[in-house]
Amino acid sequence: MVSNIERRCGQMADSVVTVSYAIKDKLTELGFPQEKIRVCYNGVDPEKYSMEQVSEDEIRAVRQRYGIGDDDLMIYFVGRLTWYFADRLT
Repeated sequence: MVSNIERRCGQMADSVVTVSYAIKDKLTELGFPQEKIRVCYNGVDPEKYSMEQVSEDEIRAVRQRYGIGDDDLMIYFVGRLTWYFADRLT
């Protein structure tokens, strides 16, 4: 039922915005009008997540909280990992 409502809304909308060309292709396969679909990538404010905004004390606290040693590499990821297609577009 949700898929039918989403498809109908896509037909009625002036524009459909999605975050990747992969999702645009999937929506097109599902019957959304290709000419209405626009891709707008997710983004973040690089100033907000800049290392210059974080004190050494805050970095040490995060390392301690998660058991990351001073010499261990630490990667910061802003995003979401999910099987979107499996849950919503099939």
